[in-house]
Amino acid sequence: MGGGDAQEIIRRKGAETCALYRTTGIFDPAETVVIGPRVLAEARDALSTLREGVLDAVCIGTPHFSLREFERLGQVPRPNENCCCRSLAHCDSIALGQRQEVARMHPSPVARLFDEQPLHPEADRSPTLAARYYVDPGIFEAEKEAIFYRSWQFAAHRSQLDAPGKFVTTRIHDQEIFLICNAHGEVRAFYNACAHRAHPLVEGQGRKQRLVCPYHAWTYDLDGRLEHARGTQAMAHFERDAICLSEVRTEWLLDFAFINLDDAAPPLAAQAPGLADDIRVHLPMYDELVARGERSFVPPETRANWKVVVDNFLECYHCRTAHPTFSETLDVSRTDITVEGIVSRQSMPVSDDPGETPYVVGPDEPVQLGVFWFIWPNTSIVLPPGPPSLYLSRFAPIEPERTVRHFFGIGTPGEVSDAEQARDHWASDFVGPEDIRLCEAVQRGLRQRGYNQGRYVIDAARNEWSEHALHHFHRQYLEHMA
Repeated sequence: MGGGDAQEIIRRKGAETCALYRTTGIFDPAETVVIGPRVLAEARDALSTLREGVLDAVCIGTPHFSLREFERLGQVPRPNENCCCRSLAHCDSIALGQRQEVARMHPSPVARLFDEQPLHPEADRSPTLAARYYVDPGIFEAEKEAIFYRSWQFAAHRSQLDAPGKFVTTRIHDQEIFLICNAHGEVRAFYNACAHRAHPLVEGQGRKQRLVCPYHAWTYDLDGRLEHARGTQAMAHFERDAICLSEVRTEWLLDFAFINLDDAAPPLAAQAPGLADDIRVHLPMYDELVARGERSFVPPETRANWKVVVDNFLECYHCRTAHPTFSETLDVSRTDITVEGIVSRQSMPVSDDPGETPYVVGPDEPVQLGVFWFIWPNTSIVLPPGPPSLYLSRFAPIEPERTVRHFFGIGTPGEVSDAEQARDHWASDFVGPEDIRLCEAVQRGLRQRGYNQGRYVIDAARNEWSEHALHHFHRQYLEHMA
């Protein structure tokens, strides 16, 4: 096989593969064919004789080509403006000079270049998301812009912002945001950076009559407009009225505030139609509940990629084997899973035979169902069985293999009941720590050279062992990364 033959095969097949990856991130066998290991084995020896431009074509067709193999040939692929690797942060990593890190992440020989199969539209025919998406620092960086700076993120509860001047801070990766109630009772969100020299204006949460920068004392009203800037009165071209803080979009789901850094993103209500009504259907006494504040039932940090934690939340296939008390409190055999748009929901009734679980739901408790909603990309809403309550949390990525999760809860007025205490003990000492151990173990497994992709377990009845919500999440992920 000559160099010209290798060049033609790689260019033609690579361009076809890349075109679909770049558009959808999904493999459709009716539209394209992935280059097989045999073709690469035949082409490998010819690579050293090909022009540098062909390495661009190889990179186009092989987003997971081992960098070590390229280095063995004495050449390194250059980032190509048409390359799907750019959306996968692979070429970007090379461009950033992280060659050693990429080589460590992709040490496989040429024989494994194409064992990474794209997701199939049909879950029962599809492999799972490849391991590199959970461990590659370059991919973690690419997710910030592709996903987190363009999606709705849970930020606060109305009780934290129910009077003029009350504020709360949050962050989306390195973007620091604060929400504040203005003089008219409206909640607005701003980047936490002074319009003068970018010093943060507030920390934590609290209440302010006005916003005063601690650096140079520039002062803003509660709508983010500049009121005073020392030493600027004599400046003929200083237009105070034109200066204000940079605002962030805010939207409400019931009494929970969400923010989005993307001005062009569709409204949350349009992406999750009917979600508020669905919560009220399952929790008809919602309007009677009051804020219980921020809480952490378990150690808030998990040493795993955020997607590992989300994956674990989206399926109950593991519940019987890994959550014995959970599966005794709730009847997981009657699990129902629905998926629509950016929202998925799992629900299961209270068990008729609770066994030895530390939390038994009494027959007179108002909530006889456990319901678990998920909002793309990283918000969970939990309606636990027993006394009426609701908990929202955000799976916040901190590092490629570090995720933090804090809850904000609402419940019935008054002191915490014995039943609530028993439920908190069950969640904090049993279910939560079990999930953390599972996720951290999976993260270690994803780094093993012998693992690349798994398979989804799918059941048409969408019962406890069906992982179709996981497949839906992975497809959403690849579409956004593309």
